[in-house]
Amino acid sequence: MNDYAAYGLLIRSALALPELVEASTLNSASAPRPKGNADVLISISPPPDHAAADNASQDQTYATPDSAFIDYPGTAGYLITRGSEITITPTPNADDRLIRLYLLGPILALLLHQRQFLVLHSSAVSINGQTIAFVGEKGMGKSTMAAALHARGHALMADDLVAVDTRITPPLAYPGFPQLKLFPESAALLSGGDPTLLPKVHPALDKRARRTDGPFQADPLPLA
Repeated sequence: MNDYAAYGLLIRSALALPELVEASTLNSASAPRPKGNADVLISISPPPDHAAADNASQDQTYATPDSAFIDYPGTAGYLITRGSEITITPTPNADDRLIRLYLLGPILALLLHQRQFLVLHSSAVSINGQTIAFVGEKGMGKSTMAAALHARGHALMADDLVAVDTRITPPLAYPGFPQLKLFPESAALLSGGDPTLLPKVHPALDKRARRTDGPFQADPLPLA
């Protein structure tokens, strides 16, 4: 099992998640303690037999207040329960990149929603001790804006997914993980070098994953 930190949570995962920060590397006072009980447990379940798979395909997506199941054909099914457990059932020969892409995107967003966070489709940086989040439709430049400010020395907080605790005043935004997903034009402009050497986030998309080498905001900050 691997211990990671994201969104103020200690995540213990049977699946290696190189995009996340290893919990043992954080020195932040508010970082999860690796030796404590995990807030989130990610496990892997073997694929069902053909008969069970046929029956499951009739009800591929559902949600209740405490449980949700989403199936991505050809990749994996994900069961999210009580904001504390994710069970992954991979499709045979599924691409690990796709399993992680869905896990760290919509699946993690659902888990955070179960934990009563307001989940924003946005990117965020920290400026003057506060969180600045950029919200917009797909392709509007959220990640590019965050990357541009990050290049100017502002710490990245999250890309694509920002979790906010609105139960306190002012609302508190929690950091995700130090990765940006950029189109090649933005990646070349902001980081130099050949963006085609960066890994694709999805085989059918031209967006590239770039792990940041600059400052990353490890502690939650008020949403400004």
